[in-house]
Amino acid sequence: MNQKEFIQLLRQMPLYGEMKAQNPLLKIGQYFTVLKEWYQKVEEQLDEKTGSFGVSDAV
Repeated sequence: MNQKEFIQLLRQMPLYGEMKAQNPLLKIGQYFTVLKEWYQKVEEQLDEKTGSFGVSDAV
């Protein structure tokens, strides 16, 4: 995965402010649930493309 693809994935990340604007009763816990689901999808996409995330290997 190159930098451009990675940035596109980040742009798809749900933002708390936007979600709060659409639903003023949104709780922070609900946001983190959505964020976790988004991250799992990203992780699956990364696994399909590269076999690993790559960042954890460098640390």
